[in-house]
Amino acid sequence: SPIVHSVRLGLEGDVARWTLSAWASAARRDAWGAWGFAGNPDFDPDARGYERAGAAAARSFVLAPRVAARIDVAGMAGRGLDRFSRFTFDGLEHRLHGSPSAAVRFDRGAVLRSALSATATRAVRGDLFLDVAVVRDPSQGDGFRSFPGLGAAAELRLPWSTLLSAEWGYGPRAPDRDGGRGAHVVRITAYKIL
Repeated sequence: SPIVHSVRLGLEGDVARWTLSAWASAARRDAWGAWGFAGNPDFDPDARGYERAGAAAARSFVLAPRVAARIDVAGMAGRGLDRFSRFTFDGLEHRLHGSPSAAVRFDRGAVLRSALSATATRAVRGDLFLDVAVVRDPSQGDGFRSFPGLGAAAELRLPWSTLLSAEWGYGPRAPDRDGGRGAHVVRITAYKIL
């Protein structure tokens, strides 16, 4: 069932220039029936409910008047997760540059992200990224695998309070669309500030 009822509790605070957060959630599907082919080994009839939790720490550093850096580390784990409820890298909550959305699904892991930003003019900003994740995907065995990622981005301020952002990322170990290794991800976004 695509309908999931859940409750999530979280804490966030600042300690010695670090932003720290922790959260936990419990979820239960509205209905849960067999899926896939008959005898599917991935289907668990007891997986109607599942729990997930995580913690993160982030800090920004001003290196020069127009240059800043950021480091962000996060860890997460879950219980009762299946292929639909496992964590995945995406464009919002769990970012990993160079990893296509939902290409890697995992039940526990850690991610280290870093960024270096430089403002060239009031209208142009550039970013460089270096990330690494170490995760366990039960469908790929019991061991942990690492996924490095790197990337670059440019943001341009346009007339009428509009921003245009172009971002590129490369993951040397990320699965590509043909089942091989090495994926490029490009994202172009326009924002209108109201």
